Amino acid sequence: MEPVISDRGMLHIYDGHLYTTTRIHNSATVYSRCRIPSCNSRATFIVDKPNEVHVTIPHNHEADEVEVEILRFKAELKRRAVVDSRSPRELFDDVSQQYL
Repeated sequence: MEPVISDRGMLHIYDGHLYTTTRIHNSATVYSRCRIPSCNSRATFIVDKPNEVHVTIPHNHEADEVEVEILRFKAELKRRAVVDSRSPRELFDDVSQQYL
């Protein structure tokens, strides 16, 4: 699972779907659920093996690649705003070039 920071905290991306963490067991196993409230999809993964994801309940909707790319874009823009002293317009132009 790929982590990405959103306005409301950490999300994880897997197979084009967004997950929120619901529980972490013994600092090793992460339990997650789909970000869409009407979807009951759940997934688990081990912290040391984030690519080995076990989806226990399938999604009842299609993956939203556009929303995923928007979240990645916003996260990268925020990250650069913290470490870069350029103007917001310059940062936006620079980051947006990656997503064309």
